[in-house]
Amino acid sequence: MISVIIPTYNRVDLIERAIYSVLNQTYKDIEVIIVDDASTDNTQNVIESLEDQRIRYIRLDNNGGACHARNIGIINASGYYISFLDSDDQWASTKLEEQYQFMKEIKAEVVACNYWYEKNGMKRLAVPESHMNHFSYNELLYENSVTTGAILISKRALEEVGYFDENMPRYQDWDIVLRLAKIYTIYFVNKPLMTLYFQNVSISSSTSKEKKYYALEQMYKKNEIELIKDKRAHAHICWSMGLYSLYTRNVRFDLLKKGINLDGFNVRRFLIYCATKLGCKEFVKKLYGKNH
Repeated sequence: MISVIIPTYNRVDLIERAIYSVLNQTYKDIEVIIVDDASTDNTQNVIESLEDQRIRYIRLDNNGGACHARNIGIINASGYYISFLDSDDQWASTKLEEQYQFMKEIKAEVVACNYWYEKNGMKRLAVPESHMNHFSYNELLYENSVTTGAILISKRALEEVGYFDENMPRYQDWDIVLRLAKIYTIYFVNKPLMTLYFQNVSISSSTSKEKKYYALEQMYKKNEIELIKDKRAHAHICWSMGLYSLYTRNVRFDLLKKGINLDGFNVRRFLIYCATKLGCKEFVKKLYGKNH
């Protein structure tokens, strides 16, 4: 059996699409565990109106975040395999069947799939079609291409690496994927078997970007040894931390310098960020010194 865990919070207008994309899977031996993270809208009534014995509804009394909801789902899962779907995303009907068959053929513990990333009506593939049939740890250390909803994993593997880190304000999927990649090969079905919909709500706010900075800081600490060995990944995370530090009280020019000096990429994008936050002259003075 595959346990599909759907965490949700105030997604009453979208959650039925997600649920039906699971119920309509060609692979039928499933249970659907919907963990309602204390929604204040009509989510409970909508879910309870769905007549399907495969649905298990768990309502939490207090809002603890998506990772807490996922972990509650894992604890209550009966399946040998587990998959996740956010309540605003959607699976192709063959998603579980294709991943499960591939998993059985190669005797894998973790299988990801490609997916569509949709924003403002525009769709793009998350992973290039030319990608090989697995992800290396160093590839994922540089940039995570495996979103939570793309994974099919054995419960045994999850228990070995630990569940979702509820203290991470962002990048929880990247964190757990890296922990998995240290132990298991993450195999890859290079077909877009899900659609991840970009939601504009609060993503671009300064508070959200502050959370990204602090989450990247935690990711750095967790993977510091490996990052120092991999100059490309080290430059990338320093660069990202430096960018998001612009929205904190302490702008990390040391990290910005490392990002530029180690790899020299994204300078144009970087200047745009800094110009909006500090003004170009002030930025150049702080980054390169008063003589520039």
